[in-house]
Amino acid sequence: SNSFNSIKLFTEISAAGALLPQYQFRNFLLWTKSRSQSQTIFDFFFFVYVLYYIYTFVRDWIIFKRTKGKILAFLFDVWYLLEFANLIIFLVVFSMRWAWWDISKQSNKNAFPYPPSYPADLDKLLTLWSFQIYANAFNVTLVFLKILKFLRLNPRLGILTLSIGMRKSQLLCVLLLFAWTVLTFALAGTSLFGPTMWEFHRLDTSYTTLLRMLLGDFGRINSMDDEGIYPAMRRENRVLAGAFFWCYVVLVFFLLLNMTIAVLAEGFSMVSARYSAVPLSEEIQKWVESMS
Repeated sequence: SNSFNSIKLFTEISAAGALLPQYQFRNFLLWTKSRSQSQTIFDFFFFVYVLYYIYTFVRDWIIFKRTKGKILAFLFDVWYLLEFANLIIFLVVFSMRWAWWDISKQSNKNAFPYPPSYPADLDKLLTLWSFQIYANAFNVTLVFLKILKFLRLNPRLGILTLSIGMRKSQLLCVLLLFAWTVLTFALAGTSLFGPTMWEFHRLDTSYTTLLRMLLGDFGRINSMDDEGIYPAMRRENRVLAGAFFWCYVVLVFFLLLNMTIAVLAEGFSMVSARYSAVPLSEEIQKWVESMS
């Protein structure tokens, strides 16, 4: 078989000194000639597509330079920046893919079961396989986000991008304030509740917990009972838990989150007022004429 499982049991020591038992389960594949031929053929044709993708991207960049007389301004466009990131990730994935092929061929020379010494090549294969999965997941997101670029051809379908474009500077400022404020509360939460609560034991988990609270998720992750986050916070620090919780809710939820929605609503109203005068039947007719 070319499928392997990795099970790791370890204990994490938080910044406050708490011992947190953790586990990690991963599945990964080993390249074999008998089982991976079809996938290799698909990878070859997909690599040819990526090369064509590079050619079209460079061609568009050269055309932009000739018409605009600028070089770096090409990458400051959001859609071209997404395509550039998409292209870079494709190249990184294929680099890891080739390394995975090479290490797999070397590992295939050793008969299974392996000798008493631990096969270190399997850890390399696990790392390469996992990072390919992560990068491909990110690439799928970029590919579907780029669909919004073509929806701009129709004002009704592209109302999201048009609304954001109307108020992009104001929206960016509000989002930066939003991210900075949540980061401030995440730092405070890690200091106050990190020693005993898994949800606040690291800065990244504190940030995630606070975002979950905005969505109404107050359940605990690594807890055997049904106790929510707020009761656990009160048990840890009865004096500051209420002040921390309500300051966060009022400042982030009632003010910043609703301000973000208000900025988007203003952009939406401006776009609706501009394009509502054109009947839908006329827009469909123009779209059909442009496609013919």
